[in-house]
Amino acid sequence: MNKKTVIIITIFVIVIGFILTGLFGEQGISNGSILATYCEFQVGDIKTTDIDGNEVGYTITTGANGKKYMTLPEVELGEEYIINLIDIILYGAVDEEGNEIAPTYDISEIQVLMETNQPDYVTYHNLLLKFNAIDVALPVAGLSVNIEITTADGSNLKDMLYMVDDPSNIPIEIDPDF
Repeated sequence: MNKKTVIIITIFVIVIGFILTGLFGEQGISNGSILATYCEFQVGDIKTTDIDGNEVGYTITTGANGKKYMTLPEVELGEEYIINLIDIILYGAVDEEGNEIAPTYDISEIQVLMETNQPDYVTYHNLLLKFNAIDVALPVAGLSVNIEITTADGSNLKDMLYMVDDPSNIPIEIDPDF
């Protein structure tokens, strides 16, 4: 092929791309997924009902270090306590005008990573965080739970929640600038 033919084909492809984008909008060149624009733990006082229908409340605070903290629940010996993460996570999408729209993927498809230093007392399954007071009332000394949520739709949103015995007693961490 000569240069003239290559230039004409290139211009033709570019013009077709502009036409398709004009006719079909962004979905003419993408898969049409609506990505989440926020996925984060809700800060403040949260009132909800537990699995048994009892009214419960959670408080999530932002520490001086910018991290989100929640107090561990108190669980009597032999009892269990379940936190539905859906009740404390804000997840959704907002369009360019600021209107709330439904993302393609729902909240059940976010990725959750739960770490604890006491796996006998805290477990996670299907957005449910379960505290078991099998042989001692909770919280036990030193118990901590870290939860990281990440979107699975390609928007790469992430948030962390640290569950500790007393969030007001968190030391301020100073990150040095290098």
